[in-house]
Amino acid sequence: MHQSDPSDSGGTINLRRNIPIFLVDAIGWNLGQSFLSPQTILPLFIALLSKSNFLIGLIVAVQSVGQLFPQLFAANFAEHLPRKRGYVVIVGVFLERAPYLILALALVWLRAPAFLLGLFFASWAIANFGTGINTPPFWALYAKGMPAERRGRVSGIGTSVGTLLAVGGAFLATVILDRFGGLRAFTWIFAIGFVILLVSVIPLGFVDEPPEATPETRRRVGPYLRDILAILRSNRPFARYVALQSTIQLAAAAIPFITSYAILRLGATEGSVGVFTAILMAATAAGSLLLGWIADAKGYRMVLVIGSALAIVLFGMLVASPSLKLVYAAFFLSGLVTSAVYLGNNMAMEYCKPERAATYAAILFTAGAPIRTLGPILLGLLADGMGMPIVFAIVAVTGLLALYFALYRVTDPRLSRVGESPA
Repeated sequence: MHQSDPSDSGGTINLRRNIPIFLVDAIGWNLGQSFLSPQTILPLFIALLSKSNFLIGLIVAVQSVGQLFPQLFAANFAEHLPRKRGYVVIVGVFLERAPYLILALALVWLRAPAFLLGLFFASWAIANFGTGINTPPFWALYAKGMPAERRGRVSGIGTSVGTLLAVGGAFLATVILDRFGGLRAFTWIFAIGFVILLVSVIPLGFVDEPPEATPETRRRVGPYLRDILAILRSNRPFARYVALQSTIQLAAAAIPFITSYAILRLGATEGSVGVFTAILMAATAAGSLLLGWIADAKGYRMVLVIGSALAIVLFGMLVASPSLKLVYAAFFLSGLVTSAVYLGNNMAMEYCKPERAATYAAILFTAGAPIRTLGPILLGLLADGMGMPIVFAIVAVTGLLALYFALYRVTDPRLSRVGESPA
């Protein structure tokens, strides 16, 4: 490994510093998710307070509203920061992570279901709003601090190691759930998740980040939105990629319903949820490592083809033969789909120059917001009214549409050398 490498934004960057920092962030984020997983742990928390599938769907809906809708405005702000690292750390500590500490402390004294549900969704909304306004600056920081040809491997290795460690974290969560049981266990679970995520975000403040020239005045919202529409009209390959990622989001958003279905209909225990999480994390680790290599060697389009095909298999088998044993296989496939969707986000940065990475990332995530917000709510209502199999069937059909986009409508910008014009 070289001491420094050319930055995509010009100058050189210290990769001996940056690679470990970004690895710590990826590892800590994924390890923390073994205690705060919206696919498994949080649905169990809600199921202990309510039997409503609507509230299970609301977990992902609130996550999506908080994470995705603020990004366009955050991207406009981020483009005027010559360095992003300080902003990323401050928002990461006080908005993204602090709400989990509040939940942990509240559970020491409180047990009223209605109050805890309200506090949870308020804390969850704040944490995800923090993620939403932090995501464009983070991707811009990553684009500046990591050359394009190394991003897939660093993301893949970091996610893989983090999720392997998360398997141990998931088993620790299982022990906590079995030993303490019920809501008392979540005092420890939220506290441990908070500490891990806190430790992982602090090093981002030390990224070797070259300063960049920024516009003298910040654009107003109207001209900025018109610029975004112009990007989608002029960069048609990027627009088709956005359509693909928006479509496959429904598969990722539907994963919490597998936990709900297993608990409420198939007889899964609280301890089983820890095992589900371990399987999910192990599969995400394996998928991130393999798919990260595929992304660097073959491009991100191939990763999204694989992810779409696996989503079809995942939800198709839950429709064809639902059983508790099959749920374990379903969570393994869910981990692979999750890693494909996550790694596929990196492809957005290859359609533009590094100084536009924040805006392109914001366009990508905001475009998927309606599906990730309304999709889980509608699926939850549909599950309560017509049963979970119809929900799984709809998601499987959506996977077919995503596969069509990946195979026939999307081109890989790195391989085809298609991207935003320098103008």
